[in-house]
Amino acid sequence: MVNSNMLVDEHVGLVSKMAKQLMKTNTHCDWLTEDDLVNAGYEALNAAARNYDPSREASFKTYATTCIRNAMVAEIRTMFPVRINDKQTKKSLVRNGETS
Repeated sequence: MVNSNMLVDEHVGLVSKMAKQLMKTNTHCDWLTEDDLVNAGYEALNAAARNYDPSREASFKTYATTCIRNAMVAEIRTMFPVRINDKQTKKSLVRNGETS
């Protein structure tokens, strides 16, 4: 069994690194703070450590990175609840770095 506290301690730096990266790419969100993303990321990291299954043949870092990024993107979406139905509009927003 993997010690979840040890996994969190070893990978806590991922959270702030990913939050900084997302803040750089989401410059249009002036109401979004890095703390918002970090909080979502820490929750995701803890959940990833609890739910990680080493038998699934993925490293914890890979699994945690996916969980953290998904949580941060979900946090952004809850603060910016815009539905994009038009494919051309979505492509334009992605090209301009406005969605993930």
